[in-house]
Amino acid sequence: MHPRLAAVFPAVALLVTSCTSSPSDSFFPVSGTLANDTTVVAMSPESIDSGWIVSVAAPAIIVATPSPRPKADMGHERQSQPAPSPATPKPIVASGSESAVSADMQIEMELQEILDAAYEPVVIEYEFYSRGSDIIELQQFLDVDMVDGIYGPQTRAAHIEFLGGPEAAVKLWYAPTWDEGMYVDGGLPTLNDLVNIFFFPEDRVWALRVAMCESSGQPTDAVSTAVHSSSGASGWFQHLPKFWETGNQEGRVWDAGFEGNSILDPVANVGTAAYLFYRDGDRHWNPSKSCWGGTPHG
Repeated sequence: MHPRLAAVFPAVALLVTSCTSSPSDSFFPVSGTLANDTTVVAMSPESIDSGWIVSVAAPAIIVATPSPRPKADMGHERQSQPAPSPATPKPIVASGSESAVSADMQIEMELQEILDAAYEPVVIEYEFYSRGSDIIELQQFLDVDMVDGIYGPQTRAAHIEFLGGPEAAVKLWYAPTWDEGMYVDGGLPTLNDLVNIFFFPEDRVWALRVAMCESSGQPTDAVSTAVHSSSGASGWFQHLPKFWETGNQEGRVWDAGFEGNSILDPVANVGTAAYLFYRDGDRHWNPSKSCWGGTPHG
């Protein structure tokens, strides 16, 4: 875990953190002074339906709460859903607890300003090889070796490490958009779990074989960070970015019913693969057919 961040995904108990922040001692580019001894209480996932919590240690605190998960049709022809709007981070105070301390309105406003300023540069996801001043700011904050304004593999690896690792990034970036049926025992689904959800029984062995041939994906994996260095093919089933999202709300991710989802979102990656397979057959994975060709499937 990055030394600047204490990230808990999910929190396992109530966490009380005292915070003091000023322009000189904050890691984040914020202004103003937060009154001393302000207390923030983060609830455990058992206490909140949405589930995942981020807590950043003093001198700045982030508590991120995802937007409610939409109910999705588990079938292969899914209803269109609007792209989820980014969640707004809000201070959380445990409801129903007599020991919870609520700051007065002024302190709440000051804290929210700090959260708003710190939230955007650090915990949003960037597309691979995107460019801009915001990437430069992120690279400087993460202290990567090359500050070039390009969100490449080195920057992404440092970014994910800062957030607490690949599973933590999945919980923050993707899980808030999932239907509750995607969770297994309250945790992230594995590749095997998702193949069981989206593929018919006679095709599941083939699907797992293709994921292994395409990206070295294993049935017990909960995350795939595989990105081809030249084509940009991504995730367990190595979808190509040029087909994934083609603009004007079109592309394979839209056709499959996962509008707005990242190509590395585990649910969208497997779900879109199933959609393409049942629509077009196995031809989309012909480049690796020498590896999976003998595997029976429908």
